[in-house]
Amino acid sequence: MAVEFLKSMILQSLLKNSNGVPNTVHKDKMRMKLAENRIFCKMLSREHKKKMKNALFERIRKDISENDIVLYMKGAPTFPKDGYSAALAEVLRGLGVAYCSVDVLEDDLLYQAVKDFANWPSVPQLYIKGAFIGGSDTVKELNASGELRALLEKNGLLP
Repeated sequence: MAVEFLKSMILQSLLKNSNGVPNTVHKDKMRMKLAENRIFCKMLSREHKKKMKNALFERIRKDISENDIVLYMKGAPTFPKDGYSAALAEVLRGLGVAYCSVDVLEDDLLYQAVKDFANWPSVPQLYIKGAFIGGSDTVKELNASGELRALLEKNGLLP
């Protein structure tokens, strides 16, 4: 409330000419300038968000291209922070494969970018050889059917 009061006081002082008389022409110009500034700030904000998203997507591309198996999860394999992440880490541990894990809770922007990148609504997410495999339920089903083991074998990733 105090901020709004200060804004109105500043605007009123700017809208008076040197004699202290309200200047309607100046008032209209100030309103236009404020509107232009708001539009410019929104454009900058969109542009900044786009650059941030591109940088995060590049980071994800780098992660999945430099590592054979990448698990984006909540927490770490030794200390998962949700049951889905724990289950997926357990599947990979059971298969005895080495993998890179990334804790998405350390960075809110990365957390959202990971979901946007794969167009998948949740985390954890598993990538093998740069390909998105799925989330916890999908990977558990692939493991139960033997398809996950076959995929890892095919790519020479089983110990």
